[in-house]
Amino acid sequence: MTFDPYSVTCFLAAYGRTSEAEFIIFHILFVCVGCLFFYHALFESRIVDALRKYDHLENVIKPRKYGVVGLIGTESVLVTALCFSVYYEAIIMIDFLVVMVLVYTVRMVGILSVRMDYIDGLFVYRSFRRMITFPPSEISKITREMRDRSVGYTLVIYLFSGQSIEFSHQFYSGLEWFWDEFNKTGDGSLS
Repeated sequence: MTFDPYSVTCFLAAYGRTSEAEFIIFHILFVCVGCLFFYHALFESRIVDALRKYDHLENVIKPRKYGVVGLIGTESVLVTALCFSVYYEAIIMIDFLVVMVLVYTVRMVGILSVRMDYIDGLFVYRSFRRMITFPPSEISKITREMRDRSVGYTLVIYLFSGQSIEFSHQFYSGLEWFWDEFNKTGDGSLS
């Protein structure tokens, strides 16, 4: 059995659980998400190449403008849909969208609050929830991993303490410098 948004909304409408406004708002969101997936499927390799080509930061990993624009754009679509839902009193969509806006806002704050600097021979990782300071010799392994729902790769830094730090290529710049510098020496130290 496949998911058909039209059938689901018709079923809910038949039982008085949704309004015509909710039906329209749900389909607009469905079309927006479909267009986004189509765009990424069509242009993902070009986007990844451009992100790598223009990654010129050194001694710092911080949020990338492309990722920030994408986060703000997605949040804007969700908030606009929420405003329409409130205006048309689409109760089911209001509940759904309030949860989505809150979850996405927490995710966005988590991504935008992360930064890692290389200062005086130490890495200083800061995020909304934690701060870690460690020397390059504390790094046990660095890998580039392909993850679902992400453009490009995810740089994963494994520490001997058992902790790991992840940076998505889509949201952070400075990863190319970090990868190149760490792999230059081969002994786990930066040159």
